[in-house]
Amino acid sequence: MKLRFCLFLIFLTTFSALLAFPRTEKKNPLLKNIRFTKLQLTLPKPTSINLSHGVSLIQMKDEEVPLVSLDLYFNRGLNQEPISQAGLLEASLELMKKGGTKKLKGSQFHIALAEIGAEIDFSYQEDSWTARLKVLRKNFSKGLEILEDVLINPHLPIDQLASVQNQMKVQISRRNDRPTNTAKRRLAELMYPSTRRGYFLQNKDIERITQEMIQQELHFRIHPQNMYIAASGDIHGIDLKRRLESLIASLEKHSSSQEKRKIDFSEDSLSKRNSNYRGKILLIRKPASQAVVRVGAYLPPHNSKDFYSIQLANYVLGGGSFVSRLVREIRTKQGLAYYAYSYSVFRATDGTFTAGFGTQSDKAHLSLKILLDEIQKMKKGVKLSELSLAKESVINGLIFQFETARQITAQEIRFRMHQMPSNYIQLFPSVFRALQNENIKKIHHYWNRKNLYIIVVGPKELEKNLAKIAPVIVKEPEELLF
Repeated sequence: MKLRFCLFLIFLTTFSALLAFPRTEKKNPLLKNIRFTKLQLTLPKPTSINLSHGVSLIQMKDEEVPLVSLDLYFNRGLNQEPISQAGLLEASLELMKKGGTKKLKGSQFHIALAEIGAEIDFSYQEDSWTARLKVLRKNFSKGLEILEDVLINPHLPIDQLASVQNQMKVQISRRNDRPTNTAKRRLAELMYPSTRRGYFLQNKDIERITQEMIQQELHFRIHPQNMYIAASGDIHGIDLKRRLESLIASLEKHSSSQEKRKIDFSEDSLSKRNSNYRGKILLIRKPASQAVVRVGAYLPPHNSKDFYSIQLANYVLGGGSFVSRLVREIRTKQGLAYYAYSYSVFRATDGTFTAGFGTQSDKAHLSLKILLDEIQKMKKGVKLSELSLAKESVINGLIFQFETARQITAQEIRFRMHQMPSNYIQLFPSVFRALQNENIKKIHHYWNRKNLYIIVVGPKELEKNLAKIAPVIVKEPEELLF
């Protein structure tokens, strides 16, 4: 009930903010005297327990259903993968899903999970990879036992490896089907050369993966030192701390002592590698009646003092959907694009700004000019009405990241990985509301025109008009950039 009430408050406050935005039509007299108070964001705080080997347990009880969710965040993610071993992490996790354990092989593994009402899954992110167990509370002990078994004694059959490799090759063969996917991939490649973040798999990478490589990889990846564990759901009375200490001891015994690999994501280092493309337009040749454009820039890490100002400016520019400048200028006023947007991604080490749109090929240069002009205009600041709407909309939208106990624990772990202040989310509304136009003007250097990276996916004929905006470099969809 509390969550529903919060969502209702969000609807009311967002509605009021939209009413405050300048409109040309006549105001409704029935709404003239309605006033809404600003939302005060109060979220439940998960509890934290320090375990052995620097492991942190973040937990939150939720007894609505008799389920327990357990997420193990190992701090060796995609960034830790050398390009010479590209695809190995993905293949390893997929094979673990299919193969099961040495005791419960293949279908036996999945049947055993179904019998106790459990699911086990694996996924990877840039900074970490995750093993997840979701199980009926009464069968938690059995579910945890199977999870430990698949982590320590995985069954890695050669025939299933071939199936995983074929599946990965299919993904490669189809990654240029949609221009939006091509634009996203090539922009990452352009901005992050010589890193796994910016390298995209080739068939030769997949073909060289062997069982032995996967076994060695799992020994490196399954390392409990400084990992995070999130527990949520009906966790009362299951002796969680003792059981997890036992799991950690088993993982430590079977893991590799190899140190984490260090990756340099500093803007200075990256800019030296891709300086030939900076400020220019990279045209990825793809014959089509529609073109996709993506613009990127480097941002500071999540815990930067500029984080709040960047988020506020981004909402006004393109993050606010139909009330954003990009949608208003490119889509609504000019009718040049099907969609337009901008967003910012913040990580522990760095961040990325992205803006883009999709349009008819012959309109791509017109839309791109407007996009670049709107970015430049942000240097002068924004209107007070835009400022007010952006503040309340971003603050009100925060609640949707904390709808469930699992989301709350996951966000707490993300904040810790990013070294955010312990009271970060509690302070967010007051810090965000205090921002002014001067804050937006000060962060414009991140979007400096000469430092932008521009990708256009469309026909070769676009080159002539695009060259009026900036020098153009033409490449094929799979042609190497470096």
